Amino acid sequence: SNNNRPTPTNLYANEDCEDGHEILTRQMTDGDCRFGDLEFMITPHSLRAYNPFDDIACRRQHIDMPNGFPEKFYLQFIDVHLRSEHMIDGRRFDGEMMMYHLGVGDSSHAMAATSILLDGSGTRDDPQIQVFIDKWQEEVDRVSNRCETRRIMKENDELDEGKIYKRSASSYKNHNNAKDLASILKANDRGLRGALENNRDAYQRSTMTNATSSTDTRIPRNKMFPYQLWPTIYYYRYSGSIPFPPCSKAVHWRVFDEPRVVSKRQIKWLGRLLGSYVNETNCENESNVSKKTGEAFRPLQKSTVGSSNFVNQVAHCQPIDFSLKVHPPDEA
Repeated sequence: SNNNRPTPTNLYANEDCEDGHEILTRQMTDGDCRFGDLEFMITPHSLRAYNPFDDIACRRQHIDMPNGFPEKFYLQFIDVHLRSEHMIDGRRFDGEMMMYHLGVGDSSHAMAATSILLDGSGTRDDPQIQVFIDKWQEEVDRVSNRCETRRIMKENDELDEGKIYKRSASSYKNHNNAKDLASILKANDRGLRGALENNRDAYQRSTMTNATSSTDTRIPRNKMFPYQLWPTIYYYRYSGSIPFPPCSKAVHWRVFDEPRVVSKRQIKWLGRLLGSYVNETNCENESNVSKKTGEAFRPLQKSTVGSSNFVNQVAHCQPIDFSLKVHPPDEA
């Protein structure tokens, strides 16, 4: 129903930027959390990648927010929505990748969200976005295989073990030598991992450039993962809420003013993945997005200003406000 189509937030600058510097990230070290530490899942309304919740397995990424935020904000998860949750001066984009951070100390009740608008006009795939797509595809395939296994077992619950094996094997003609259905699925998983290896290797090579031991302070520091995905350091700033239930407030938004260009094929792939959410309990598709486009359908959020969904106090931070920050590496 169109009544449940979310209204994007239209960003139009109406106040000066008072931020004294860009969003700062620390220098990357060997023990930091990276792409391989993310846990991928499909939700009814988004594609999500969770960061570790503590620093036991790896050192979590955090950002230093300008404009009076003395506390650090630690990365919690990354969401992708289609179409974009924000518009810039009336222009809506094909998708949006949002990185949510939770504050600590006096800011423990607040979240900071940095947002990358996705422009699907590119003719070539973006390799750093593709590795995310590949992992979400793996998750869709995992759930599909699990539900298929349960379906087969349910159909054969009155048959003996030998008949179960015979019927399962006949459903997978390319695996006639498999001993049981579990080994078939395991083999499929190995094949899938092999097929994705090239994309992962390319991504890891590109992110390795962000790990440096240089102490040269004359050049800007490269962003650590995943902040190397940011297309610019300049953004629109406002305070609002998260764009999905429970729509919690106290979110400090930074929406980058330049989109990241991806291919049309990747936008369509993201849309298919968004429409593929399956509840593992009953193996039913319970996605809250359009199966055709991946656009979310949910109750509308209340606009802060009238029906046009503008928000109060939006600042556009541009090169005139601050330049690329040159700062020394972290202390040991």
